[in-house]
Amino acid sequence: SRTVLTWDLPGLWGHAVEGLILVAALAKEHGWDLVSVGVDSWAVDFGFLDEEGNLTEPVRHYRDSGTNDVLSKLLSGLGAKTIYERTGIQFLQFNTLVQMLARRLDRVSPKVEENRIRMLMVPDLFH
Repeated sequence: SRTVLTWDLPGLWGHAVEGLILVAALAKEHGWDLVSVGVDSWAVDFGFLDEEGNLTEPVRHYRDSGTNDVLSKLLSGLGAKTIYERTGIQFLQFNTLVQMLARRLDRVSPKVEENRIRMLMVPDLFH
């Protein structure tokens, strides 16, 4: 069994909240209006949520080796032209579509599969 590389989203969230608390204090000290916060991320990583909005599994890192050799399977199945027409992105082994096929090929346990109600990209998980 291989080690799966995942993001520590709870840890990242905790650090983001700590930073926001510091920024809010600084804004208050200087009389600045803090009116919004944006979230950006690695663009290809995502998580699955259950009915209660909880992650069904840790969010895999885009550099996880589970996507190795999956791009060729995707290209031979759907074809490069079709994929490019629908996504407009270059062919990289860590793109979201490749990650999704890698998950399907992992044959995730039926319990986890059944509980996947929604998929959100990492910035949306933080929101």
